[in-house]
Order: sequence, then C-alpha cells, then structure tokens
Amino acid sequence: MFKLRKVLKTISVFLVFNTNLYGSSPSHQLQIYDGSSQKNQKKCFIWFEVNNKKHFDQYLQFKSSWEGVGNLMVTARINNVEMLTQQLVSQNIAIISGFKTSDPFRDKDYYDSTVWAEVAKTARNISKMTGNKPVVLENEGAVKQLLKNGISTIDYNKLFEVIREQQWPEIWFWYAPTGKREPVISMTHEIARAVVNGIPKVHLIEPSSAGFSNSPVNALSANLLKKTLILDPSPVSIIYLDDKHKNFWKLIDTNKALQAALGDTVILYPGFDDLENASKINAAIGNRKCSRNEH
Repeated sequence: MFKLRKVLKTISVFLVFNTNLYGSSPSHQLQIYDGSSQKNQKKCFIWFEVNNKKHFDQYLQFKSSWEGVGNLMVTARINNVEMLTQQLVSQNIAIISGFKTSDPFRDKDYYDSTVWAEVAKTARNISKMTGNKPVVLENEGAVKQLLKNGISTIDYNKLFEVIREQQWPEIWFWYAPTGKREPVISMTHEIARAVVNGIPKVHLIEPSSAGFSNSPVNALSANLLKKTLILDPSPVSIIYLDDKHKNFWKLIDTNKALQAALGDTVILYPGFDDLENASKINAAIGNRKCSRNEH
C-alpha cells in the first residue's frame, strides 16, 4: 500500500500542473487521489462476456452464485445484446449491459457517423431496458481492426465531432490502454479523449492501478494511469482474476487487488474458466466486502 500511495501522490503532483495537457473536458472536476480516500467497501461489478448462446447459457447456470459477490455486468455483440439484455431483465436479473464496438465498424470507416449513430442508438435502447443504467462500450477489438487495416493514427477532431453529434446514455468506456508500445498507446488515448469530451456522462475503465498482478508496482502502468486520470479523474477500475494466467491476480489475492484498485467502483473480470469459482473469490474478499448496491 505504501508503494501505491507513493505512486498516486506522484500522480497528484502531475495532475496539478498538467490538467489541460490532454484537452480534458472542463465539465470534469479534478480529484486528487493520495490513497487516503480508498474505502474499505467498494462497489463491485462482475463482468462476463456472453458473445454467443453457449456463453449465455453457461452464465445463466452460475449467475446466482455471482450475485453474492457483487453486481452483475454482461456484455455481448451488437447484433444480440438487445435480445440477451431483454431476456435477463425479463427474469428480474439486475445487470449493467454493453457490447463490442468492433462489429459495427468491421470494414467501415471509424469516423462514419451512421455507424456511431447505430452504436449510440443501441446503447440508449439497452440503457432503457436496464432502468437507465450505464452501458459498457468495449473498444479493444476496434483498435485491433484499425491496426489490421493499416490505420495507426487517430484524427481527434474528426472523431470528437462525430461522437458529439450523437445522443448518449451514461457510458463506461473500455478503451484498453494496455499497449506497451506505440502506436497503440497514442491511438487508444486519442480515442478515449474524443469519447470523454464528446459524451456528456462517461467514465473510462482503467486497468493501470490494479488490472494485473504487477500493475501496482509497474512503471508503465503508473504512466498510463497518469494519462487516464487527466482524461477522467474518477475512472472505473478493473481487476483480472485467473489462477491459470501468470499476469492475472490469483483468486486468493482478490482482497489485495481490491486494496490496490483506484477509486470506489471496481470491475472484477474472472473470465469463463472461473465461472464455478464465485465462492472462492467471495471468501478471498473477506472483510473487505463488495457493496451489492446497484448503480
């Protein structure tokens, strides 16, 4: 925790002198995190991707055990997210829903206003279904598509304008600022900047504070976190849990990960290999209980 506070105090100094460096929205009030505001209880969301019927059926089989860990968050593909969200809501399953942005932009221009209009409309629809809850936009695949198509730079002004002209619900934007080299770092940052400045109510999902087991002591993560906090001073943190993946947090270390995660709202991402392990994660959390209050 001492190392984490030291990093966050460094971030605080950086923020005080650089609040306009990346063009952050004037509507965002700057908050300084020094570690002292970390609450014992955090609002936790459990994220599962249900991209097909098999995943959806598996999720339904185990979802009740995860309700004891935290609030449920389910993302799908744009072509099935409304149907799956409606199925869950009709069963009185309270969720935050969302979808991948890569599908509608496949073989389309990333600045195409008709595609962004489709994304915004779908987001509005599923937000309404879930009682006006935030909608998760998962943009990691879209960046991979851009790179595959030979696009390595983002025209911020062009993207900002096409995003700003849409009508949006509250958005939680997973922009995956985890690249270790250029041009991924610059691309994801410029996309996130356009989203933050173009959507009235938005939070970035950040993995830099505690996403991976080495994140709290990693210099690259600290640098990426600085950039994220300039864009969004109150992001939603994400934690990856998986005993089989060497870079992810072990299930028994969930409590440690929660302590390292920035802010009061945290996403736990266990993946489908751990669908049956809700009880292990709940036990590992111990006294640092997750709030089960809905957003």
